[in-house]
Amino acid sequence: MKQHHSPLTLYRQELKKHSYFKQLFHTYALVSAALFLLFSALITYYVNDDYRHTLSDMQERSINRAYQLNQSVLQDIASSCFKIMEDADMSALLYSTDYTQTTGLQGRKIYDQMKQTSSLIHSLYFINFRTGTVLDAYNRSPIETHYDQELFTFLQEHTPNIAFYYGLPRWVSRGPKFASQRVFSLIIHTSKLGAIVVNIDCDAYEEMIQLESSDYINILEVCGDGDVLISSDPELWGTNVNDDDTYKKITERVSKTDHFLEGSGLLKSRVVYLHNSGMDLTYYSVFNQNALYTSNHLIWVVLLYGVCFIVLGMLVTFGVSVIVYKPFRLFKETITNSSALTETTVQTAGMDDFTYLSGIYQNITTANAHLQAMSNNWLKEKDRITLKRLMTNGINANQIYPQEYEALNQYFCHAYSQIVVISIDFSSSQKEDSGGIGLLRYSISNVFNELMESKVLFINMDMFFPSVIYFVNHDDATNETLRSILLEGQEFMQSTFQITLSIGVSERVRDLDELSFSHRSAQDALNRRFLTGDGSIHFADELSLPSPAAEHYPYELDSAAIAALKNTDFDAFSNALTDLFNVIRQFHLDQTIRSILQFEVAMQRFENANDLMVQTLPWEIAILTQLDINTIQNYLLNRGKQDIEELAEIKSHSSEKPELIHTILELVDSNLSNPNLSVVFLAGEVHLSVNYLRSIFKENTGDSLSNYIIQKKLELICHLLADTNTSLQDISDQLGFSTKNYFFTFFKKHMGTTPNEYRKEKKQNEQ
Repeated sequence: MKQHHSPLTLYRQELKKHSYFKQLFHTYALVSAALFLLFSALITYYVNDDYRHTLSDMQERSINRAYQLNQSVLQDIASSCFKIMEDADMSALLYSTDYTQTTGLQGRKIYDQMKQTSSLIHSLYFINFRTGTVLDAYNRSPIETHYDQELFTFLQEHTPNIAFYYGLPRWVSRGPKFASQRVFSLIIHTSKLGAIVVNIDCDAYEEMIQLESSDYINILEVCGDGDVLISSDPELWGTNVNDDDTYKKITERVSKTDHFLEGSGLLKSRVVYLHNSGMDLTYYSVFNQNALYTSNHLIWVVLLYGVCFIVLGMLVTFGVSVIVYKPFRLFKETITNSSALTETTVQTAGMDDFTYLSGIYQNITTANAHLQAMSNNWLKEKDRITLKRLMTNGINANQIYPQEYEALNQYFCHAYSQIVVISIDFSSSQKEDSGGIGLLRYSISNVFNELMESKVLFINMDMFFPSVIYFVNHDDATNETLRSILLEGQEFMQSTFQITLSIGVSERVRDLDELSFSHRSAQDALNRRFLTGDGSIHFADELSLPSPAAEHYPYELDSAAIAALKNTDFDAFSNALTDLFNVIRQFHLDQTIRSILQFEVAMQRFENANDLMVQTLPWEIAILTQLDINTIQNYLLNRGKQDIEELAEIKSHSSEKPELIHTILELVDSNLSNPNLSVVFLAGEVHLSVNYLRSIFKENTGDSLSNYIIQKKLELICHLLADTNTSLQDISDQLGFSTKNYFFTFFKKHMGTTPNEYRKEKKQNEQ
């Protein structure tokens, strides 16, 4: 029976098993989401922008309403106050020292008239400073006991002025049993003798103005002293804003009404203000402009519709994906049901259909590519092995089968064939270990393979460490193409890896049987770097070397150089050495090295015969070839100069030997406590070479200078041990020994006993 799955279960199965369906679904979902986001962004932008303009209009509307109401309502209250000031009874009430019952009745009448002027009036005070009393709605009482002491404190500090004062927000309460009420006052204080105070009910006043506010707008009305009389934020009522940056900017502006922006970026605020100079009031509003106004209910409506759109979009996306995917599913099921692919199907069970189909194709192509690569590599390696045999063992070329020759003909399709040997110079290889050299050879192969790819036919032979060897076939009779390739690769390795390469290129051959000769000529060309230094490129075709039979060691130049040493003539030695090296530079490398070593042996014999300091070159040819011939020539030249100077010094001191021996003996005696006393120290004091000093001392005394120094130290130590009570530490310090242990070791080595035992034995003998 066919199972029926719910749409949600089918949806989960499709997404879990089938990558192609998942890609379709994700593609449609992504497009739907992009459209939704674009649509939502546009709607949100326009709704948000409209709300911003609404708030801006509300801001200016609230400012203007507050101004107009104050002009009509508060101005009427002020006008009424000024009118009653002209009444004679009011003058008696405020300024007279006599207070009669008639005055009190008249004051009550005026109080009632003023109270009926506006419903905003909370209370009135008629204050007579001459009598120290105040008349309010309840009775006439002394100023000292009145419940509104904050007002009287203000009046004492206030200077009388013909203009009325508008401000002083505060809480007023008649006593503990009465509730406090928010008020601010309209004060007429034109004389020090009296004043009229009208207290405005703040709650009634704010209700009348009906400030339009929101979460983003704050509206304030500020009196001349900077006190907030009304505010859309209740917490700001009664506070002083003189130190507020926004209020400071408003007071600094000249125009009566204006607006400006403050802040930066997304945190800008729009400030609108209006100044009522007649009442000394300032109305201003701060509108905090946000990127998004979340209190706007239309934003949430857009979000709600967006959620509905997402749900609907997901359902539509799923339906469209199923429709588009259906042909692909049928194709997959057809392949799965094919008997020819039953084994493959079992092996790939659990894969999604897209991976299944692509896997079949990938397996086939991979297998074909692998077989092709194996075939190519096998054939190339077979050809490389055959070429190696021809290069290293050309006399046995008849052992190569004819079919192997035919296979190699593909590399001889051009006119000329050459062997190129690329070697890392010794100065560069010293910086790397064997692993680093291997990586450098790999890099060299990659670089030169890429350079040769499109210009010549080649095989990378990769024969000898640390060299890289190429077999190259081309039609360039001038070698310029190959030269440009080698120069470019050499410069690239120098700039990229900071290594120098020397390259030897063989003579051009036209036949496979000549490869062994070509390989030898390439090695000979590479060896020429011994003469020219690191980073050289040599072509065997351009070399003109004599035959081995013509390479004769120049004995006459050898004899001339040694004769110049005997005569202490450095210029003659330098000229003879230069001529000798000019001759041996023309030889093959092996004969050049042998000639250098032969001349070095002649110099060594001369130095031994004349008791000079002997300095020898390293006899290993592998080490010598890591240098260059100019370095060796300079070394031999400096060595000859040193021999001449030492020989001249010996000759110049031959008549002063007795006096010199005496000087040396005195120096030994006076420096026995010097820790630096040695043959080297004495040679420096008398300005002679160490070897010469040793020679003349032994010649004149029959003993070596080193042994003499030791005997003199032992004589002094034995004297101090036997004849004095000097401590062993003091003796060690006095004789210049670095440590007491070294002193003990020195004494026991030469005397066969320790210092303590020697002293003890001497004491016993004396007793």
